[in-house]
Parts: sequence; C-alpha cells; structure tokens
Amino acid sequence: MERLFESTLTESNNSDENLIQELTHGEDKHRMADNMTDLIAIIDKNGVLKYASPSHYSILGYSPERCNGKLAFDLVHPENLSDVLTRFIVLFETSGSEILEYRTKHETKGWVWIETKASIFFDKENGEKHLLIVSREIEERKSLQEKL
Repeated sequence: MERLFESTLTESNNSDENLIQELTHGEDKHRMADNMTDLIAIIDKNGVLKYASPSHYSILGYSPERCNGKLAFDLVHPENLSDVLTRFIVLFETSGSEILEYRTKHETKGWVWIETKASIFFDKENGEKHLLIVSREIEERKSLQEKL
C-alpha cells in the first residue's frame, strides 16, 4: 500500500496553530484538557498529530510534547494498522464519524486496547479537514470479552 501519510511535520501552518490555540487554550479549556481521562487528539490530513491532550501521559505513558508533530499511526499495532488506515482515509473522503477498536503502543506496558471515536471537523479559517479523536483504554473490557 502506498504510504499515504508523511511521518514528520516539516513546517507549521498558521491556521493549524490557530485551530489548536482555539481548542486548547483559555483558562476553562486548558483546565478541562488537563483533567480529561480520555485521550483527545487532533490529526491533520497527513496523519500528523497536531494536538495530544495531557492524558496521553497518564494513559499511554507519552507526554503530549513527545506526540505532537509525529505520525499518529506509528503507535498502532501492525495487525490493526491496515484497518485503521483504511477507516481513517474513508473518514477524510466522507466527512463522517467512526468508532473503532485497536491496539496501540504504551510506553512501558506494550500493546493496549483502545476504543476511538473519530470525527471530521473543518478549520473555520481555511476549510481544511482535521480528525478529532477521542479515545479510551479498554483493556478490562477486552479481557472480559475474551473470557466469555
């Protein structure tokens, strides 16, 4: 499969920066992001993480600063990668939303299951599509499903 996403962010787009500022700054918004137990991320059309919430550290062991600017799909388990990429590409083509489960890499625990709700939204300044990702760790649920 042709590589559809760039692996590094080479230059910053002012509208992306404005969008991230709008979504993540301000006293109430910042306090809310700091206290979320879900992973919140914004991914651009190239698959680059433009924003990773502080909860990335407590849930996956990676600081937001370490995540931002990286290819979002680099942490997806190889067995889940093709399906995840296909579904995200379809999202960009259809502007819909999707819920999916897949394994992602934890800094110290190996692979963990997460459930992700991905939705398209548009940058109001330039109309570019981005993915808003809301994810949560579902290890306990997957373990119980396996026991059934």
